[in-house]
Amino acid sequence: MDWIDGEDLKAYVDKNIFGTKDVLDWILKILEVLRPLHERGWVHRDLNASNIMIRQDGSICVIDLGKVIDWYDRDKNTVPPWHNPNLIQNRDCDPDLSEMHVLVSQLLASGEYERNDERLHGGILNLLGKAKDCKELWDGGVALRGKC
Repeated sequence: MDWIDGEDLKAYVDKNIFGTKDVLDWILKILEVLRPLHERGWVHRDLNASNIMIRQDGSICVIDLGKVIDWYDRDKNTVPPWHNPNLIQNRDCDPDLSEMHVLVSQLLASGEYERNDERLHGGILNLLGKAKDCKELWDGGVALRGKC
């Protein structure tokens, strides 16, 4: 594995005050990193603050691809023991979207989160509630950032 010069998002948010715009920027950066994976039909399935690295330059790197699966290979009936068989049977739901929802909810509930833009905060929550997949979350996030 390559060395990532930075720290994981969990460590970063535990020791830094961050605002609403930071959360939206992280959402978009994470989704941008995941886009090539999703375009090929694969999903990460383990998005959490410990698997997202923030480099010194502020860019994002998603690590730990151990649970990645080909989401659209409907012929796969078996999965490794650490994969949730229910996800294999229910391929209409985007597991990365639900994990993004949990991640963002945790960020917004963090003691270091400074809710400094009510409209943007509400927009993020609205996006998470409406998006049907990561592409919709990306498109909505870009539109929301454009209004800032």
